[in-house]
Amino acid sequence: MTEAPEVRLPVEATGWHAIHIGIWMTGKTDSGWGRTTMGSGTVGSLKIRLSDDPCFVHFRREAPGRGNLEEMLWKVAKLDGQDIVIAQQLEGFRGDASLAYVRLIPLSESEVEAWQEDRAEPSHKRLIATNDAFGVFFRNRITTEEGIREQVEPYRDTDFKMLWWEIVSGMFGGWRDEGKLYADGVEDFPRPGDYYMAESMRILRSRGINPLKTAMDQAHEIGLEFHVSQRSEMFEMAPPYEEVFSTDFRRDHPEWGLRDLDGTMVTGMSYAFPEVRRYLVGLLEQATSLGADGAVIIYPRSAPFTLYEEPFVEAFEKRHGVDPRKLEEEDDRVVDQRTEIMTQFMRELRAAMDRVGEKLERRLAVSAISFADASENRLAGLDLEGWIKEGLLDHLSPYPYGRAKTERKIETDFFRRITKGTACKLYPNVMPRHMPSAEYREKGKFYYDEGADGLLFWDTYQRHDASSQWETMRRMGHVEELLAAGDNNGEPEPKTIPLLRLGGHHMHRYSPYRGG
Repeated sequence: MTEAPEVRLPVEATGWHAIHIGIWMTGKTDSGWGRTTMGSGTVGSLKIRLSDDPCFVHFRREAPGRGNLEEMLWKVAKLDGQDIVIAQQLEGFRGDASLAYVRLIPLSESEVEAWQEDRAEPSHKRLIATNDAFGVFFRNRITTEEGIREQVEPYRDTDFKMLWWEIVSGMFGGWRDEGKLYADGVEDFPRPGDYYMAESMRILRSRGINPLKTAMDQAHEIGLEFHVSQRSEMFEMAPPYEEVFSTDFRRDHPEWGLRDLDGTMVTGMSYAFPEVRRYLVGLLEQATSLGADGAVIIYPRSAPFTLYEEPFVEAFEKRHGVDPRKLEEEDDRVVDQRTEIMTQFMRELRAAMDRVGEKLERRLAVSAISFADASENRLAGLDLEGWIKEGLLDHLSPYPYGRAKTERKIETDFFRRITKGTACKLYPNVMPRHMPSAEYREKGKFYYDEGADGLLFWDTYQRHDASSQWETMRRMGHVEELLAAGDNNGEPEPKTIPLLRLGGHHMHRYSPYRGG
């Protein structure tokens, strides 16, 4: 990659316009062609902004290829005296950036007024974005405030209401002074991206930049609620990730680890120990105190949360007069005790958010991402219905996974029943991450028909740089529009335009690349 400087395109047009861009080869890196957001080192990125914008946004092609261009609607903006600025992604996994053209569609006064009214309509704000606060650093080696703001800016003027931002990096420092930084002391990293993540955290701290607070402030600046989130068993991992993902807390307290039926130590920590619950609640309390709007617990991809640790066994024997290890694992008495422990954790989290709310002079929400159906949640000890009745949950997002990290269909009847008529709002998790726009619309229609209050998009940072997918997704809070949507009038998505000539070479019939 040539590390080309930023390029400025003067814009003579004035007034309000819908700005469409056409990109060429963006979507290719040193390692080859790749889809728009498949992981880290497989894609390039076009960075683009207006000269008055606070930061760049990123775009990649959904269907990369040399023989055509891909067009997308970038934004609606007033262009008076502004330039368009483009740049490459030069940190982390770098790639090419090929802007072919800019197409400006002028808007009439009535069209501008309608657009502004549409953006201000609160009933459209029904979407939740998530960011694990890991992948963006892993991929982009972010070391500046602007780089962090770039991960939030795409949600401006969209139907997104909330951003749920994980504090996984906070367990290794980053946004707080205590605790080690991610991969402190590691010399041989399992993946290049782990090195970029470590570099990001180290350099940001040296510059006095708090990544969590920077993202929070940018979210509030563009009108988003900002909720901090945490995976429920992010304590340690096996090789080759043990050095980068294992916490000091787990290392210092092996006695609070999970134990199986035969006493075998299981990776993770047990919520049967008050100290473990206190640690997680404390992290979320500290993070929300920076000015967040709530806390989120992420349960999928983490179970079990309790097994057969000493306090679990002792409490069970005292109550039932029998060793739980001699019963079936799905015995109702065993499951009930797990449920009591997890409900106690949720009560402690709700109390912590009330303490923070008193200081911030507003109520903070408590939310959860759960398993896909009633049975899986029950067996994991998650009494969702009880939590809602007790007022412990404000937002619930079922994830189409079971406890064993296997895909499962969301049991919409169950979730509709336990949330209907309550204060808890339902936001099904729209998966997979990458699918055609038509599939996004179909899934959105289905969930709204099934009683959803809104939609959540897992790993949204892997989606908002796509073209047609993002055009569709960012308006999926327009429920009536979505329910009435057809097949895009038969137009292909993404919109591609065949190239006839490139640099004087004919692009069709005989490939100009065939001699290579």
